[in-house]
Amino acid sequence: MTQMNNLQRLMKNTASEMERLGYSPESMGHYSEIWNRYLRSTHVDAINRKEINRFLADRHRF
Repeated sequence: MTQMNNLQRLMKNTASEMERLGYSPESMGHYSEIWNRYLRSTHVDAINRKEINRFLADRHRF
């Protein structure tokens, strides 16, 4: 079993909370896809606001 890094753990916990709050399967799938894209694009294992903002701007024009 591979060890989860901090971001993976945070995303898993967030998904569990979103499910508990009643987010639709479609919304959960959308968020999960974006989180996984971010994980593939980064080499850090902690939240980095500048890197997240760059990812959103580059990939999602946000």
